[in-house]
Amino acid sequence: FPVTIAVLVQKINHLYFELKSYRMKHTFLFIFLFTIISATKAQILIESHNNAVESFNKAILLLEQKNFQAAFPLFAATIASDSTFRAAYVHVTQAAFESRQTDVARLCLEKGITVFSDDDEIIYYLAKIYQLERKYQQAIDTYSMAIEYAKVNGEEFPIVYDYYAGRGTCYLIQKQFEKALTDFDYSIKLDDTKSAVYNNRGQALYQLKRHNEACQSWQKARDLGDNNAETYIKKLCLKTI
Repeated sequence: FPVTIAVLVQKINHLYFELKSYRMKHTFLFIFLFTIISATKAQILIESHNNAVESFNKAILLLEQKNFQAAFPLFAATIASDSTFRAAYVHVTQAAFESRQTDVARLCLEKGITVFSDDDEIIYYLAKIYQLERKYQQAIDTYSMAIEYAKVNGEEFPIVYDYYAGRGTCYLIQKQFEKALTDFDYSIKLDDTKSAVYNNRGQALYQLKRHNEACQSWQKARDLGDNNAETYIKKLCLKTI
């Protein structure tokens, strides 16, 4: 590519000196500079993307080896080299959760939602980071944003149930039990196989004094393999259900 630019410069230089009129030379010089700047920018973009691909591929190998600590900075480097590299935003969240490096992941994802402003999945990952950092109101607001875009983009995407479950969990922590229950119910409507959602739903119901329904929800969680639900059943449910 640099050779191509050099040849282009040589040819344009030759043509420039063949022109007679000052105005023609002035116009030609402007076109010449614009061409060189555009070609240089294109070269920089290609090099940045190639660097991003290289970092990303190394990070994926480390992720497969469960070396999350080493993979995380490479995903961040991928985003720094090419902010439009969508897959890096998806994987940086996983690496951040496993390595607990949420501060850099948050910055990456905050950048990501400015690039992919209507991408409910990337917005959801940012909400998960806020939740992990115990910034529950920010998490609620960001989950809500993801939910609104999912209504437009389609709720058949398999993780959309967790948009509601995540927001519901934040509501539960903030003792907004009615809102939490509404989200857990809708999460189950989207995917009724997640034991943790039934477990949290049981907690919301119990706080709302709907004890029998809470016990039924915990039983469902237990049936789906949630061992924590057994503790609630033994401690809080008065009879076998």
